Amino acid sequence: MEHKELSAVLDEIRDELRELRALYGNLVDRLVKVEEPTEEERRAIEEEDELAGKGCSSY
Repeated sequence: MEHKELSAVLDEIRDELRELRALYGNLVDRLVKVEEPTEEERRAIEEEDELAGKGCSSY
């Protein structure tokens, strides 16, 4: 196989892979249900974390 032919085949493979990635991404977007966090989960995400040893003199 000549260099030009090989290059053309590789370009076709790259194009097909790009198309497959796009199709897969669209499929995943439709099939995977995205749930919004509950109010409690949202507060836990947004609030500062509590320290485990807070107020403990041994730390």
